[in-house]
Amino acid sequence: MSPVPGATRADQGPSADPSPRRGLDAPRFAHPPSRLAVRYQLDVVFAHDVFREERARHRPLNGVEPFHVQCARLGVRVVSSSRRPIWRFFQVATYVLERTNFIDPQNPNLANRVLSELGEPKFSGTLITGYTLGHFDLRYTLRYIGSMTVFAFEDTHSFPGACLPSGACPPFNSDIADRTDTGATWYHDVRLGYTINKYNFYVGVDNVFNRLPPLGLTGSGQGSGIFTNTGRFVYAGATLDLQ
Repeated sequence: MSPVPGATRADQGPSADPSPRRGLDAPRFAHPPSRLAVRYQLDVVFAHDVFREERARHRPLNGVEPFHVQCARLGVRVVSSSRRPIWRFFQVATYVLERTNFIDPQNPNLANRVLSELGEPKFSGTLITGYTLGHFDLRYTLRYIGSMTVFAFEDTHSFPGACLPSGACPPFNSDIADRTDTGATWYHDVRLGYTINKYNFYVGVDNVFNRLPPLGLTGSGQGSGIFTNTGRFVYAGATLDLQ
């Protein structure tokens, strides 16, 4: 996901993929205290057309117009946690309303849609839930990436903002391939831990169903790097609390 232009990291809320690194900093559910307290938190972040005024003030310099981005993003985070961690729930989701660039100095109103192109899904999210029973804790992580096109959006989809002065409008190359969209992608991760005294032992499996990047993509670099390319990953380890 690209950051919202003009917004700080704190304004944008958490990442669309808040899952911890394998094993090293995976959260542990400590032995529950006697009192139970539940906390709910809802964060909503919204930004729309943050460069509209800047775009109106700037003029082309030496024939080159500054790079402009018109973007709107809505992020929602819902957290339900407890001082007695029998059950924990964390969810973060991002739904992008608009992601459009204006980069042609000769046609400043000619739009280039970035949203739904590779690496820019319209909707993505992560759900993490955990359950603690005695010394055992179980965590399940679900990650979702919405469908994207592997070509320029204007090549395969209708987009009136990209109509050329000649009158030609998208899609410009609708038969470029039999399949142009990646489809929705789901990842499932599980982790089981056991805590005794100051020791925590854990074992887990990331990408349980061995989901590989779609359409032969590499899963590395710009765009396709949004997908996991390691396949199913099994790990185990232990941690010691020195405090």
